[in-house]
Amino acid sequence: MRLKEIGIILVLLSAIPAHAQLAIGSWRDHFSYNNALSLAVGNGTVYAAYRNAISYHTIASDEIGRINKAGSSTGDEPLSDVNIKTIACHQNTLVVAYDNSNIDILQEGRTYNISDIKRLSNAGDKTIYGIDFYANNAYIATGLGIVVIDLNRHEIVSTYPIGSATSPNAVKAIAIDYPTIYTATTQGLYSASLTDKHLNINTHWTLDTTATLAHQNIATLACDNNTLVVLTETFDPLNRMLYYGSPKSGFALIDSGDIQSVRLRGNLITESTPDGVKLLNCQGETVYQMHQFEYGEIIANDAIVCDNGSIYVAHDWAGLLLLNETGCSVDFAKGSYTARDTLSNGIYLSPNGNVSDNVYNLTAYDDNVYLSPGGLSSVSSLYIPASVYIYHNSNGKWDQLDKRVHLIDTLTDVLCVAVDPKQPNHLVAASWNYGIIDIWDGKP
Repeated sequence: MRLKEIGIILVLLSAIPAHAQLAIGSWRDHFSYNNALSLAVGNGTVYAAYRNAISYHTIASDEIGRINKAGSSTGDEPLSDVNIKTIACHQNTLVVAYDNSNIDILQEGRTYNISDIKRLSNAGDKTIYGIDFYANNAYIATGLGIVVIDLNRHEIVSTYPIGSATSPNAVKAIAIDYPTIYTATTQGLYSASLTDKHLNINTHWTLDTTATLAHQNIATLACDNNTLVVLTETFDPLNRMLYYGSPKSGFALIDSGDIQSVRLRGNLITESTPDGVKLLNCQGETVYQMHQFEYGEIIANDAIVCDNGSIYVAHDWAGLLLLNETGCSVDFAKGSYTARDTLSNGIYLSPNGNVSDNVYNLTAYDDNVYLSPGGLSSVSSLYIPASVYIYHNSNGKWDQLDKRVHLIDTLTDVLCVAVDPKQPNHLVAASWNYGIIDIWDGKP
C-alpha cells in the first residue's frame, strides 16, 4: 500500500518562508483536526482526541490549543506516539492511550510514558479500550483485563484478570462509583469492591447473572449514583442495545440503534450517533435531540453536556464542535434539558490543520504547498475522495478544492499535482484510474 497515512507533514521551515518564522531546523506539525474521535474534560478544559493529535478548549479563557508528537501550543512536552485510541482526564492529568497499547500521562507540562503493555510479547489482545479513575490511580481497560497505574509514581501497580486467570475476558470499559468498580466485558457485566485487597484474584469479581445482561457482549458503560447505562453489542453492528439500571434493581432496555458512545450524569443520558446527539431521561424518554447544525449534519463520535447546557461534540468532520452555547438549560438531577433553538449555529473549536491525515505526495510552489491525499495498493486504488489540500504559508492556513462542484465527488485518489508557472491559479492533478483533473481557481 503506497498511501502514507503518517498523519503529520513535518515541513522544514528553512525551505520556504514561514508565516511565523521558527529557528532553522525546527519543525511545524500539520496534523488534521477534523475527525474528532473522543472527548475528555477536566479542570475547566475540554480535550478532543484525533488520530494523531489532541486539541483542547479552555472554557474560561476561550483558548484553543493542540498537543501532538511535534510539540504543543504552550511549549509543554510533546506526545510520545501517534495513532491515538482514547483519552481520559482526571483533575490536572490527561491520560492518552494509543493503538499499539502505549500510554502517555500528561501532567503539568510533562509527558510520562508507560510502555509496559506495549512491550509485552505473546500476550494476546493488548488493546486499550477505556480508562477511568479513582483517587490517584488510573484503571485501564484492556484485552488482558484491568491494568492499574499510579498517577503519582507513573508506574503500573496492579493487574486484574477478569473471568478466568488463564484466559481473561477482554475488558471494554470501566466505570467506578466508589466503592464499586464495574467492568464491561465480552462475557457480561462484572463488579467488585475497591476496598477488596485481592482483586488480582479473579474469583473476587462478581458476574451479573440477571436474565437481561447475562453473558452479553458489552461495548461500554457509564455509572453515576449507583446506577448504570450499559451498551451491548448485537449481531447487527449498527444496532446496539442500551440498558439502564443496576445489578440490584435489574436493567431495562431504554433505547437501541447505531450508538457510538454513551455518558451518564445524574439522571441525564447523552447518546452520540452518526445521526446526531440525543439526550434521554432514565425512563428512556427523549428530552432533546439535534441532528443538524448550521453547516451540516451532526455526526457525533462522542458528546459532553456542560453545566450551562452547552454541548461539546467530537464531530466526524467538524472536529471539536460547540453547540447551544447560549439559550439552553439543563437539570441533571431531573434528567431534563431545554433549548431555545433546534438548530444551533455551531462553533468550531479545533486548531487549523490539514483536512486529512492522508498524505501521498507534496508539491511546493511559490508560497504554497499542495498535498495529494490519494493512494493505491498493489492491485487497485484506495478510493479516497479526490481533492487537493493547499497550505498557504503566508498565513498558516489550510484550504481545499471547492467540493461544492459535483464532479469532484465522482473521482478518487489524487496522486500528484502540478502548478502552471505562468498561471498559478491553474492546477493539474493526476488521479489513479480517472486521468487528469484540470483545476482553475480552486474548482475542477
